Amino acid sequence: MKRTFVLIMLVFFFCAGCGCNETTRIVKVDDSGNNKSVADNQNETTNNAPPVKVDPFAEKPFPKAEPVKEWFMFKGTPDNLGLVDADIKLPLGKKYDEKNKKAVEYRWVSFSAPNMNRLLGNPAVVRNRIYFGCEMGFISCFDFITGEPKWRNGDQIKPIITPIAANDYVVVFGTLDGEVYCYDGLSDSQLWVFKTSPNISAPPNITDENVKNGRVHGGPKIVDDKVYFGAFDGKLYCLNIKDGKKVWEFATKGKIYSSPAISDGRIYFANFEGKLFCIDQKTGKKIWDADLGKPTIASPVVFGPRVWIGGKNSKMFCFQTKDGKKLWEYQGPISDYGIESTPALDEENLYFGETKGGLICLNWKTGKEVYKVSISDKPLNSSPVIVRNMVMVGGHDKNFYVIDKKNGKVLDTFTTRGSILASPIIIGNEVLVTSYDSSIYILRAKGTNPP
Repeated sequence: MKRTFVLIMLVFFFCAGCGCNETTRIVKVDDSGNNKSVADNQNETTNNAPPVKVDPFAEKPFPKAEPVKEWFMFKGTPDNLGLVDADIKLPLGKKYDEKNKKAVEYRWVSFSAPNMNRLLGNPAVVRNRIYFGCEMGFISCFDFITGEPKWRNGDQIKPIITPIAANDYVVVFGTLDGEVYCYDGLSDSQLWVFKTSPNISAPPNITDENVKNGRVHGGPKIVDDKVYFGAFDGKLYCLNIKDGKKVWEFATKGKIYSSPAISDGRIYFANFEGKLFCIDQKTGKKIWDADLGKPTIASPVVFGPRVWIGGKNSKMFCFQTKDGKKLWEYQGPISDYGIESTPALDEENLYFGETKGGLICLNWKTGKEVYKVSISDKPLNSSPVIVRNMVMVGGHDKNFYVIDKKNGKVLDTFTTRGSILASPIIIGNEVLVTSYDSSIYILRAKGTNPP
């Protein structure tokens, strides 16, 4: 009997040790007394592993063009890429009928500013509302679909000369007297105003306030809860969008005309000193600067390891975003004004207009010229956007051009009554053209319904 008991106990312990029909779970006791299995610890180690860092300066796949229903700022995005997908049908429109004072066909719509004052900057379109400012000093909001006026600021301010920036809640813009305003997007309520310093290059004893002030000329950029912009006081600013309080400022020795480009935690901008700067988006500290040779009023465009910008020496430059090393430069047709256009990029090339009326296409990696075509006998200073196989750009000759990006052939034109310096805007399958004639033309092909 005793021998039988011993055998039974041996069989029991043998089966328990082998884990018959059970999964063995080894339990370890950590220092805190919490029981965790080896599998638990392995999963926790994997979950707590540091994320794999992506090198922002490495080559990366070119982004896919996407349709857009909102246009938040100059060139649409913080990086100024200017790439959009849309089913744009041609022709977009016919010439303005000067005799009868109307557009020839119904596919033209306009929002006129008070007393035919010029529209100097791009509008913004958010939540089916279009925001635009005029030279007379009014910021206006219209329903984008119906054209119905929504609101306009009651107190006239200085001329609004910048592109408009907006998000779901607010509208931000700059003025000739060096002030940046923020309005509630749903009403005419002014939320805050920020004043810049005096013009860094104003002659001594000057009395003209328009010269003395540190005007804001380039369009502000809204990224998350911050507003970024440059001014004629030579400073690039970062403000809290909630209250307009200054987070930081970065001072240079030259006026800043243009909009910054923002990507991967860095801000790129140029000034009238003739330098391109790269600064940390969070701290405002300089990372590097590069010499352009002459002043510039153009805005840069950035993608991956490269940043491109044009200068008044009629050159287009490409620099490494990592350290500011110059990769190449291209000498365009020499003129007094140089290159004022911010280029647009597709998968292989960049496109920009120049002040002798030409459109230039370069390979953006090598700087090699793909083609150069004469479009107009006047400057082509509007910053282009790319829509599928088309480059869209405006000119001083009052014409808006749709150009085949493969060969530079003009596919369509639309003539306004004023110069077109603002960059085109694409909303859905419509094109917005802002003209000095105080109108925003919303163009779509015949038979195409509005969004």
